[in-house]
Amino acid sequence: MLEHKGPIYSELRRMRLKAELLVKRPCSPEENEAYRTLTEGNEPLPEGVYRNEEVWDLRQPDSFYTLEDGGLTEGEKQEYILLAQLDQLRVIKGCVIFFTVLTVLSLVLALVLPAL
Repeated sequence: MLEHKGPIYSELRRMRLKAELLVKRPCSPEENEAYRTLTEGNEPLPEGVYRNEEVWDLRQPDSFYTLEDGGLTEGEKQEYILLAQLDQLRVIKGCVIFFTVLTVLSLVLALVLPAL
């Protein structure tokens, strides 16, 4: 999949996780311990295993995870992406309408107030 191929692939993996097209599966405590000994010995992690960069639990400083497919077919992924884009376009449209109305109101007020 997207194994240790550079910053672009890391960013693509992060975006797929954010869009929930990929799912994180936490490793078991035994697997975490094995991967921790690998990283302490400067050995590379096995393919498909990643270090958890969200360190919020001080009791477990080094944890690892693997990635699984989100379970969507290619058609469902395309539909999800298109619907997400449509939703974002609606937000942009709302912002454009808001600022257009705000501009028109300010122009009308600028023309009306000096006349008073």
